[in-house]
Amino acid sequence: MCSAVFLAPVIILMAAFLFYPIVQTFINSFTKWNGISADETFNGLYNWSKLISDGDFWRAFLNNVKIMVVCWQFILILY
Repeated sequence: MCSAVFLAPVIILMAAFLFYPIVQTFINSFTKWNGISADETFNGLYNWSKLISDGDFWRAFLNNVKIMVVCWQFILILY
């Protein structure tokens, strides 16, 4: 019981500042919205299909994978 008292603030803060933005971003990825106006139109998987077919996205994705692999190697060597 005592541990629940200490964990409650952490769980509440994580829900407010971590889980809610992640879920809201995922929901917004299925809509056409400029981020300012109130009207959001549901466009399904169009944003995702546009992302998958974009060459710049894949170039950036592969650059991030390369950086991650190099960093992992340094971490393993230094560990």
